[in-house]
Amino acid sequence: MNFRAALCLLPFALIAGGCAAEVDDNASDSEDLTKTATGVSLDSTDSGKTFYIEEGKKVVVNLYYGGFTATPVSKWEVTSTDRSFGYPKITTKAPPAHTADLPMSEKLEWKIGPLVHAGETHKVTLTAKSISGGRDKTFTFTAKIIKAAATGAAEGKMCGGFAGIRCAEGLDCIMAEPIHPDEAGTCRARFVGAGLGKMCGGIAGIRCADGLECELSGHFPDASGKCVTERL
Repeated sequence: MNFRAALCLLPFALIAGGCAAEVDDNASDSEDLTKTATGVSLDSTDSGKTFYIEEGKKVVVNLYYGGFTATPVSKWEVTSTDRSFGYPKITTKAPPAHTADLPMSEKLEWKIGPLVHAGETHKVTLTAKSISGGRDKTFTFTAKIIKAAATGAAEGKMCGGFAGIRCAEGLDCIMAEPIHPDEAGTCRARFVGAGLGKMCGGIAGIRCADGLECELSGHFPDASGKCVTERL
């Protein structure tokens, strides 16, 4: 995307003027790995591209119509989508009075809903009829839905404490003993137990995984052993 187009691409905001551009009807299909904490924001230069969108995030498309610059077109409409991806919330904005020769702008906003899941691909086509008798304009984009980024502190990061920071999925907050109120700890990989034939017991008190039991080599304190199939 060139510098001029980049100025047009403000997340979740309409541009009142100065960045009007015609949609490229012959835009080639290409992939864009753009991914933000809230979703992606597209403008007329992004037609034909594929974007990776996290579950639960948003897709916002900012387009122009009407006015006297470029090729004026009627309002944009969704002419192709699917039931689960749905239709956008559309917001129309007129240019300021002192820039009345600029086109109207339209923001189309999709919120990735609960019926859309990671691994799915959704293609959307928007169409606007030409006011001056020229070619109709089309805008297309493809959304590849991916799983939302893990939330919570990463392995090795602080957890607990006054803020009650939680660890990401699959991690436990390990704290020093004894544990005091508002104690801070460190996120570590969740221990699921030693596997079949692996060492257990010992000074570290290693436990066996579910369905296994520790067969000790002796009956003295801190005796170690190996994990065997649990006896019924």
